[in-house]
Amino acid sequence: MESGNSDVRILRYIIRHPGSSFTDIMDTLVLNESTLRYHLEKFERKGLLTSKKIGKKRCYFSKSMSHRSGEKEERMNVLQKRVWNLIRNDPGITRKEIMGSISISRSDATDVLNYLQKSGEISRSSSGRGKGYQVISRKRLKDRIFKQIVIRLISGEIDEKLFNELVNDLDKNI
Repeated sequence: MESGNSDVRILRYIIRHPGSSFTDIMDTLVLNESTLRYHLEKFERKGLLTSKKIGKKRCYFSKSMSHRSGEKEERMNVLQKRVWNLIRNDPGITRKEIMGSISISRSDATDVLNYLQKSGEISRSSSGRGKGYQVISRKRLKDRIFKQIVIRLISGEIDEKLFNELVNDLDKNI
């Protein structure tokens, strides 16, 4: 297989599957280890990719992914998706339970949970199990945004016309 073709395939795969591990990329694209390592190192030197060790695996990300907008699934890397799915399927799950379920370190769990909280995907909650996490529902998200719009109206930051436009957009999009 020629080098140019491997370049395109590897970049396209990482853009479509951010957070993929070296092994995932190698197995999916049916590349040998040395070829893949050569291309990944070259892309990192050129600033096209970045990598991060997550758990025991090195995962790769396109530098452009942080600037892309799109669906939640496109924004989250593999580990973030796994944690988000755990929380969605088990509301109130604690960090310790998450760490045990998918065998990740405390610092990786903290990084992922902080990212998901800051991006508005999850919130921290208290349950019978202690401090846990839950996925923020569309209704809850809509209520939070509406509250912020009302605060902006009351403070005089926006006028009534803009308030109505923002509320209509909120109703259409969430």
